[in-house]
Amino acid sequence: MDYWTEILTSEIWGVFKRVFVVFLLIVIMVFINLNIRAQSKIRVLDSTVITVEQKLKDVSSDVNVNSENLARLNALVVELKQIEERIEKNIERMEILEGKIEDWTSLRIQLTQKEIDLLESVVMEEMGSDWISLEGKTHVASVIINRVHSDIYPNTLEEVIYQSGQFDVVRQGKLFRHKPTESVVEAVKTAIRRDTTEGCLGFLVVKNSNPNAVDNILKYNDIIFESDTVSFSKPKQ
Repeated sequence: MDYWTEILTSEIWGVFKRVFVVFLLIVIMVFINLNIRAQSKIRVLDSTVITVEQKLKDVSSDVNVNSENLARLNALVVELKQIEERIEKNIERMEILEGKIEDWTSLRIQLTQKEIDLLESVVMEEMGSDWISLEGKTHVASVIINRVHSDIYPNTLEEVIYQSGQFDVVRQGKLFRHKPTESVVEAVKTAIRRDTTEGCLGFLVVKNSNPNAVDNILKYNDIIFESDTVSFSKPKQ
């Protein structure tokens, strides 16, 4: 048994040695292949670095500066581009601001928020009904502002609105009873920018007014046009 066991053991050992040698050769070949690929990539990278360095040297030789100064110059160019971008953004902001200033200076009257609220309330209480169009509401707001600019009436919005005998809603204490609708707010904004009545200084709803009052108004005023059954007038010349 010892004899056969020795022979069997010897055969197994021989096969193991052959398999180990083959495995070792495969590992060596894989390592060599990986090494070759790595060396190839390194050579490509080195070649790229050399190419970039050479270009820097070529440019620097053309402008008579060294590579270090050229690199600094390149960084300066980048910084200048960033500054240029910031300047362009600032210019855009300035243009927006100029537009807002132009809009503000183009208003035909400068009003405080308190005065705007007061004007909106008058328009709302006088002509806030749904059957009065946005155009009609704008005409009414324009008439009130026109009075501020007229020599016939006081020269402030508050004095015009609270002038005795001018607005029924003021005399009856009906101001600020209702929140202005969107159309009223829009009408006031438009009237602040431009006159939509060709300089009219008066308005009245003839069908709802006292006939004697209408006759008295028409005695001194000419009806220029009508909108939503509301008549707009100017003083007779």
